[in-house]
Amino acid sequence: MNAIKPGNLSPTQVISTLSNTGNITSCLQKLKEVINWKGPQIKKIDNEVIRTTGIACLWKQAVPPPGSVSGAIITFNSDGSLNLNTGNVEMGSGGQTMLAHMLADKLKMDIKKIHVNFTKDTRFNPEHYKTVASITNYMAGNAVMKAADEVLSQLKEMGSEIFSCSPEDIDVAESKVFRKDNPQSFIDFKDIVLGYKPENEKVIGQPVIAKGTFILKQLSLLDPNTGKGKSGPSWTVGAQAVEIEFNIKDYTYRIVNATTVMDVGKIVNPDGMKGIIYGGMAMGLSMASREVYDYNQEGRLKTPNLRTYKLLHIGQEPLYHVEFIETPQLDSPYGSRSISEHGIIGIPAALSNALSLATNININELPLTPEYLWRQMEAKHDS
Repeated sequence: MNAIKPGNLSPTQVISTLSNTGNITSCLQKLKEVINWKGPQIKKIDNEVIRTTGIACLWKQAVPPPGSVSGAIITFNSDGSLNLNTGNVEMGSGGQTMLAHMLADKLKMDIKKIHVNFTKDTRFNPEHYKTVASITNYMAGNAVMKAADEVLSQLKEMGSEIFSCSPEDIDVAESKVFRKDNPQSFIDFKDIVLGYKPENEKVIGQPVIAKGTFILKQLSLLDPNTGKGKSGPSWTVGAQAVEIEFNIKDYTYRIVNATTVMDVGKIVNPDGMKGIIYGGMAMGLSMASREVYDYNQEGRLKTPNLRTYKLLHIGQEPLYHVEFIETPQLDSPYGSRSISEHGIIGIPAALSNALSLATNININELPLTPEYLWRQMEAKHDS
């Protein structure tokens, strides 16, 4: 009933479309299937333990400032492999790997022959607007795709001269350049990417060096009076669920399953995407269930180390499940969407909803510790 649909307005009054927002209804329908949802239910495990499930939806928009830029440079080595140089810094989002996957697909070549430059120096790397994760595949991805187009253009131009045909008759695949009508006769990348040098003949072409750039042109600052404006290129939506076993006697609980269905636009490197979302879910569960900064009356931190600041341990992790919905973002490479931080967003609310059902209390504070639940139950009884 409350899912945003095409034609609805975003919080900043931008008209929602399937391209700029995705399909949260499909995410909910898929989640319903995955967790076998039949409405809020309390299942009795034994005399002290019950099992419940809570769900929540998420959406998030990356908000780069108008005019943000990104760039990419591609160079080749004598063995036919290539080097991808961008200004993106790897922050655990797998963005660099996604760029390599996109480039490999675009050039129809083995990803093992693509060397991503992880060393960053602002004197040598193309400008990238910020060290962030979510928007890497959109901004840098567009720059990389433009650089890839330039690579193909240069290779086809050289190929047309070598094979005496038009560039439109040339194709590039598997690190080879060839005529479309005769793929058995080809030139390896290693023999052409630094210029073609046939024996006793005129050198053809030149070393292949390509660049691609991207700048955000359609964004605007928010109007301070109305809040209206386009603050980001798109949204990412998803639905999440957390299943728990709750002890009604001592208010402890065990997290059994955590599930996410996210509209990623287009699946690129599915294992990498799942790993990123798994990590976000684990962070969300740890934050929601136990992490807290606790201060005494003098304002001194009572949780200054990992002995007192509790984190979720490996043995406390639930089973994680991730599924995808694909609603392409039309202006993004391959239609992919930002997904990096999104796995964390709805998990605290889903856990809270599961505990609210188990305790019959409207829970809306974090962290959801057994002591907090006990105090809420006591307050309910006193009232």
